[in-house]
Amino acid sequence: MNQTKPSQHWLAQEYQYHAAFVSAYGASLLDWLQPKAGEHILDLGCGNGELMAQVAESGALVLGVEAALTW
Repeated sequence: MNQTKPSQHWLAQEYQYHAAFVSAYGASLLDWLQPKAGEHILDLGCGNGELMAQVAESGALVLGVEAALTW
């Protein structure tokens, strides 16, 4: 029996339009996380990568994973 996986159509621009509140809500976590240069951080459910990019600005090494994407 041949089973196919459902296809996912994912666009960062649409995510930003429909779910920008997620990054805004998560921004306060950056103060709590206090990322430092050289730390390794895994961002599960990174969305369009907006928060991940802010963490990377600290010098931390970030790997972001989204449902159909790996950054």
